[in-house]
Amino acid sequence: MLVFAGLAVSARVGAAGSSSAREYFELGVRAVNRGDLSAAVVHFEQAYALTPSQRTLYNLGQTYAAAGRPLDATRVLRRYLAEDAPPSDAERRKEVETLLQANEALIGTLTVALEPSDASAMVDGVPYEPSTGPLSLLPGQHLVTATREGFRATFSMVNVTAGSAAAAQLVLESAAPPGHVRASCPVPEVQLSVDDQAMGMVPGVLLSVCASGEHSLRFERPGYRSSPILVNVQGATGAIENVACRLELDPEFPTAQRSRLELVPRDPSTNLKQADVRVDGASWQRDWLPPGKHQVDITLAGFHPWRQLVDLAPGSTTVTSVVLEATATHQAAERAKRRRTWAYVTGGAGLAAAGSAIALYFVNQGHYSDWRRAQLAAAGADEHPTVAEAAELGHQAATVERYDNATIGLGVVAGALLTTSTVLFLLSAPEAAEKKSYATRVPTSLVSW
Repeated sequence: MLVFAGLAVSARVGAAGSSSAREYFELGVRAVNRGDLSAAVVHFEQAYALTPSQRTLYNLGQTYAAAGRPLDATRVLRRYLAEDAPPSDAERRKEVETLLQANEALIGTLTVALEPSDASAMVDGVPYEPSTGPLSLLPGQHLVTATREGFRATFSMVNVTAGSAAAAQLVLESAAPPGHVRASCPVPEVQLSVDDQAMGMVPGVLLSVCASGEHSLRFERPGYRSSPILVNVQGATGAIENVACRLELDPEFPTAQRSRLELVPRDPSTNLKQADVRVDGASWQRDWLPPGKHQVDITLAGFHPWRQLVDLAPGSTTVTSVVLEATATHQAAERAKRRRTWAYVTGGAGLAAAGSAIALYFVNQGHYSDWRRAQLAAAGADEHPTVAEAAELGHQAATVERYDNATIGLGVVAGALLTTSTVLFLLSAPEAAEKKSYATRVPTSLVSW
């Protein structure tokens, strides 16, 4: 696997490109930084679909190469070189050419010859035009089918090896119009057979059946129980029969070989019980799974979808860390929620302080009345007040002053708290998604938007 080397800082985002494309681009960069190459590929593809960019192609090609997907890497890197004319960066172009050669050495090519030459060909269920030249393929077994109206469909399994060229020649015999069956299965590594004849690994293969009539399809993978699916093909109508696999866990599968999957959110505050978790397209029952590869998809309101292909070892539990990235809208809502909470807290404290100030005011009114009566009585007396009486008047005056100061202080505190509460409440209104910073550090094998 290619190893990213060095670090670089992404440049300032240009004016071109939509905000959604930039968001997906930066999500891809962050996914690379944390080593989640599957998610990075999805985000870079989304960014390029929204706004085609040489930078996105460059990052996507590097990520495919690092993820061990040489076929996709060569496809993207060739597109980069084709669109980079004249060269905008000779050094980078040389780097891309070197990486392209390294990935081309990991794949093979297939040349198909058909008789008659105007027949239609498909490789692994994907239409292929032989006149376009050799087809790049991953090493392994590949299903080549050929069809033509008025001829009997035929197929051939071809073994392609890395760094070499394979060839297949298919000769069709005249027959009734063939029918077509599209077989699909969300479970990875499923083997398909038609009329007890192995057709290779699916999902998503478009099969040309040799003749109209009833055919038996079977999807098989260790750990699953399957039954044959009968399909009545009507070749004359040209209709395509869609057949989906129906696999159930095999209760007789050895217990010692059963695998289990444990999904652990990296953020402890993330509650996966509220998420829609699907394994191989079906709702996850948190039961055992057959060993091998399984596709896990998680969707949770307020977060970007998460997808990962996990490989379960026989007889053990595989712990997979789930990293859900909150959307800008969800982050804004959480900030607003926290502000509302603090608004309520400070508002309650302000009201309590205001209530205390009012209570002290009325209590102090009684103290003031007592002091005022005592003062008037002393002033109207024939004799001067005694030392004790004078001291009592002074004490009463000091008490009134203390209560006045406390009342004023509580009033000031209440005003400050209520003002703060009002500001926080106003700021808790739904806010627009903030513009994100695009100064994320990325490996030198990635470029900025």
